[in-house]
Amino acid sequence: MPYTQFLSLIGGARAVFSDGGSNQQELACLGVPTVLYRERSEISDGLGTNIRLRAEIEESMETFIASGSIDALRTTSRLDAAVRPSRQIVDALKKWAGAESG
Repeated sequence: MPYTQFLSLIGGARAVFSDGGSNQQELACLGVPTVLYRERSEISDGLGTNIRLRAEIEESMETFIASGSIDALRTTSRLDAAVRPSRQIVDALKKWAGAESG
């Protein structure tokens, strides 16, 4: 599946349950409620907001979902944020090289 189609798929998901953190950064950015079946994650993106480690959830997953707790993890997608990393890098390089931003 092409990456853009995959992003559309997970972006529209009610929640994601995964045993790996490889998509954690995308899910954090998209604000999709996520439960990682891991003891810990090397990546901090989304932890404590829309992403929880399974070990941090005391009740059964059935109860967690039925109670609406999974839905309460949803956060606003940051895809539409006015953050433009490439522009910031170019501006910083221009400044470093002595050129004006523009």
